[in-house]
Amino acid sequence: ARLLRAKVDAGEDPAAERRGAREQAKARTIRTMSDLADTYFLACETGTHRSGRRRMKAASTLTNERWIWRKYLEPRIGKDEVDSVTRTGLRNLLRTIYGIAPSQANKCRALLSQFFNFAVDEERLSSNPVARIAKLTEDKARTRTLTPAELKTVWKALDDTSRLRIVDGERDEP
Repeated sequence: ARLLRAKVDAGEDPAAERRGAREQAKARTIRTMSDLADTYFLACETGTHRSGRRRMKAASTLTNERWIWRKYLEPRIGKDEVDSVTRTGLRNLLRTIYGIAPSQANKCRALLSQFFNFAVDEERLSSNPVARIAKLTEDKARTRTLTPAELKTVWKALDDTSRLRIVDGERDEP
């Protein structure tokens, strides 16, 4: 709020900027899934599209989503027409991904769902074909316990604090 107020005080119009970015995103032609992904990522970066929690996505989240898109989805459906994508085709795609990397199948499903929800919100599509596709795996919280040898290493490192550093951005401070 303070940042927006500072922009207004400086004579800028943040609302007009958002409107312009939204109109620019709408003006882009979305024919293929790659077009949809590019438009989605641009809208997330500029803040014209926000996740379900109504806040901007962190840069690290967008980096991870881009990686998933490029690694698993773009090679398989990037050139497909958005209007030709079907629930059956997506289900088969996710099963294929599950066969390659089971841990990534649900992440691919979630990302595709976000793409299509974005397209529905922007009135580019009437429905989300991923909406009724069930998760392929049950997400489990990972738990890990350090082994006695690992604990010993941690405690040994903590005994000699002279080598410990606090990392702040790109600087290392002793």
